Amino acid sequence: FTQSSSGKGTISGPALDVPVSGTYSVNANCTGTVKPVISGLPPSEIRMVIVDGGNEFRTFVVSPQPVMVVGHARKVN
Repeated sequence: FTQSSSGKGTISGPALDVPVSGTYSVNANCTGTVKPVISGLPPSEIRMVIVDGGNEFRTFVVSPQPVMVVGHARKVN
């Protein structure tokens, strides 16, 4: 996948329109793993679960361990 991401960390400050690429896999039980690649940052792993018939997914960062980030995305028609 490729995407552009924006966010703001308490320590890191704002990061706007950061290019991200990577891979993801989805299991039969609607769980999955995302491995994003962001230039200048260490490798990370995100776990996800797809819900609401594929209209939403929820994520949390499992590595690197000091990072605690959760996410929620919803399909908009």
